[in-house]
Amino acid sequence: MDVSKIKVNEEEKHQSTNLVEINKIQKALSELKKFITKKQEEQESGNQLFEDNLVNHIQISITKKDLFTTKKTFKPKMIKIENRPKTEETPSVALLVRDNIIDKDLLEQIESSELNEIIGEIIPGVELKTTYKQFEKRRQLYSKYDIFLADDALVTSLPKLMGKTFYDSKKIPVPIKIGDKFNIKTVTNQVKKAQNSVIYTLPRSNNLVISLGDVESVNENVIEQVIKHFENEEIKGIFLKSNDSPALPLYEKEDAYTAEDVAEPVKTIAAASTTTTTAIEGLPENIKLSSFEKGLMELVQDEDVPQLLASKIKKSQQKAKAIAKKEKKDEKKKNVKVDAKNKVTKKTVKAKK
Repeated sequence: MDVSKIKVNEEEKHQSTNLVEINKIQKALSELKKFITKKQEEQESGNQLFEDNLVNHIQISITKKDLFTTKKTFKPKMIKIENRPKTEETPSVALLVRDNIIDKDLLEQIESSELNEIIGEIIPGVELKTTYKQFEKRRQLYSKYDIFLADDALVTSLPKLMGKTFYDSKKIPVPIKIGDKFNIKTVTNQVKKAQNSVIYTLPRSNNLVISLGDVESVNENVIEQVIKHFENEEIKGIFLKSNDSPALPLYEKEDAYTAEDVAEPVKTIAAASTTTTTAIEGLPENIKLSSFEKGLMELVQDEDVPQLLASKIKKSQQKAKAIAKKEKKDEKKKNVKVDAKNKVTKKTVKAKK
């Protein structure tokens, strides 16, 4: 058996399942990072505070033809990310547990274990009922941690205990199995898994927005793995953005609708091309921009446009030269034909004389 052929086939299979080319992800992420840096500098110079420190977070938006789910769900899902970029700060974690599962001896063991280093706080159910009963206290708790993990025995009671502060947001507690006895090693592994995962909750709509994390913890590898997780869904579009940037379209399905979905014929929808002809000051006229490139134009500075569109500008100039050359050649042929016709006419006139 030829192993090299198998390897090639596997690579081809991998490439064929990717909805978005890796260089497109890299370009979008690069421009978003520049946009975020500029925004941070503007806010720092204006002495403005970052709301919930989310100004530098990256989001991916995935749109389907149908709903992601028809049921209201309070159970988040996780996408385990391999080889996530190492950052100075790992996501902060709070662990919610049922009452009386941790006694004094176990607490001492936890304090001297690795678990104590990777979680910020262990909160029993009784504290949620008392200490965090007030809205302001819940809001402070919400802002304090990136991830909330919860004993699955508490899951059904958490919506009432934690309220809209958590359940109308992206920080719904993720259930983990603790069982009858709290096992430090098992819980430690589950915390690590959550810290190296992308967490999301299915919406009762056709648009899913997932927070990928701080810009320093997100690279093209993370985005590619998230996209791959949804590759078997009937995806209409995939967009990348920060909290306050324009959305960059990484993927848009041209035939997202059929004649049965809308009153207008399919031809009308197909006519809405993903590329448009746009006049840009200082650039060749009639240069065509894709939806992705139009999104990039909203992010970059004017002086960066020529560099960003260098390849497209070169092709446009080459095309313009080719058209001019062809027009000149056609004009020359036309003149030759006219001259030939005039000569024939003159000969005919002389012959008649």
